Amino acid sequence: MIIKSASTRTFGFTLVELLMVMGLIGVLVGTGLGLLAGLSPGKRAVAGLIEETLRLSQHSAAVLGMPARVNLSGEEIQAQIMRPVGTWHFEERSLVGALELEGAWLGPTDPPFVSQGYEGHALDLGAGAPGVMEISVASDPAFDWSNGFSIRCALRVDDWQDSILLQMGTGLLVALSSHGAVGVEFRAVATDEAGNESRGPRIAAQTEAGVMAQGRWKRLEIVYDLHSLRILVDGIERVRRPEVARVWIGEPEIIVSSKVRPFPGLLDRLVFYVQEVLPMRPLPGGARFLPTSPGQVVFAPGGGLDPLLHPGELKIGWDLGEGDQEFLRVGLQGNTE
Repeated sequence: MIIKSASTRTFGFTLVELLMVMGLIGVLVGTGLGLLAGLSPGKRAVAGLIEETLRLSQHSAAVLGMPARVNLSGEEIQAQIMRPVGTWHFEERSLVGALELEGAWLGPTDPPFVSQGYEGHALDLGAGAPGVMEISVASDPAFDWSNGFSIRCALRVDDWQDSILLQMGTGLLVALSSHGAVGVEFRAVATDEAGNESRGPRIAAQTEAGVMAQGRWKRLEIVYDLHSLRILVDGIERVRRPEVARVWIGEPEIIVSSKVRPFPGLLDRLVFYVQEVLPMRPLPGGARFLPTSPGQVVFAPGGGLDPLLHPGELKIGWDLGEGDQEFLRVGLQGNTE
C-alpha cells in the first residue's frame, strides 16, 4: 500500500522560516555600521564586503544553530552556510514537510503515528509490519547535499539491533548497531582526468557503544561541512573525522528506516540541512588579505567563534595598496569591530 500524505497544507511561516527572516533582517540592518563610519568610499567597499560576509555567516550560525564558515584567500572571500531544506514534526499526524517536501508511507498499513513523541506525535518506525517513509527530492534543485549536509532528529530506541535509520540516495547511510552505536557512511565524489564524476571511496564514522540509550529520547545530529564529519548526541560531540571530499548523491531520494532492517523505535523532529557554498567574491580595488590574517573564520552554533579552532579573538587585516592597511577584529561572541 502506498499512502501519500494529505495535500492540504497549513499556510503561514514555520518557526525556522521566521528565524531565518529575522536573521536576514539583522544582516541588512547591521551591514554598513561599525567600522564603515568615517572611511573613504574605496575603503568602505572593501570593509563592507568583509563585514557583510562575516555577519551573514555569524547570523546564520546564531539563528539556525548550525556551524558556518568564512574562507579568506588572497584577494577573495567566501561564505559557507547551512540552510534547512526539509522538516517534519508529525504533530498533525501527517508526512507533509514544512518546507515544501512531502513524504509518502510505503507499507501495508497507514503511517503509524503515536502520541508519545519527543514533542507531540512521533512516527513509530518499528510498529507492526515494517514500512518506510520515502521523500523524493528530485524536483527540488535546492536539495543538493554534495557540498555538505546536516541531519537533526529526535529518536527513541526501543531495542538495540542492527538497523537502518535512513538512506539518502546511494551515497549516504545512517545506521544503529546492536551495541547502541550510531554509524554514518557516505561515498565521496571521484573525478577522473576528463572531469567526469562517479561514486568514490567510502567515508565512515561511528560513535562508541551505548550512546543511544534504550527507551529514552535522544537528540541526534550529524554534520558534514567539507572539513569534518561529526556526530553529536544531546548536543555533545561523540566523534569527529576530518574530511574534505564532496558527497556522491546518486538517486535523488531519501528513505527513512528499512523494510529489511527496520529502525526499532520512534522518530520526531526530523530536519535536513544542506551546506551552501557561496561564490568567491573578490575584494574591491585589488585589495588583498594580509598574510597574518586567518585563512578561515568558523562560527559555532549560536554565533560565537568555534572555541576548538579559535581560542581567542581574531584580527583580520587587508592591504589597500601603497602600504595602506585596514583591520577588523572578530570577538569570541562573533561580533565584529
